[in-house]
Formats: sequence, C-alpha cells, structure tokens
Amino acid sequence: MKMNAVFYDADFKTHEIKDIILSDKDALTQVTFDFKGTVNAVIINHDAHAYAKVLFDQRSLDTFENDLTKISDATTRALIWRHVWN
Repeated sequence: MKMNAVFYDADFKTHEIKDIILSDKDALTQVTFDFKGTVNAVIINHDAHAYAKVLFDQRSLDTFENDLTKISDATTRALIWRHVWN
C-alpha cells in the first residue's frame, strides 16, 4: 500500500512526498525528506490513498488552530477538521 505526505512551510507552500510504501509486516517509523526550511505542519495520508488513523503532532495542531484558513485546498481543510474531531 502507498500513501502521500505533505509538509507546509512557513509560507504555507506544500512540499509533497509521494508513494510512501507501507507494509503490513514492517512498521513505518521514519521518512526522509530533503527540505531546507521550517516545517510548520505535516499531513500524512494526503489524498487519502490509504486508511490511516492520524494523530497530529503539537506543532501541526498549533499551526492548524491559528492558520487553517491559509491552507488553500478545501478538501485538505476538511480532512484536518475530520482528524481533529476524531
């Protein structure tokens, strides 16, 4: 199974890692990403290609609480709301 992850930088530009391979045998504990800047928030399972129970880190939660309107994609905002609600 594969999933995507999106990182938002300080200007809320997206940086995406596509096709992260998930295995039912091995836990995924780390993904490397060559990015030189500040990451304000992370969304795993972007585009909902896989089933994932998502828990946001505190920095992402703070960013979404203060600046959710800066995320231009309405579907992504709805996904964030759904995960926070759950």
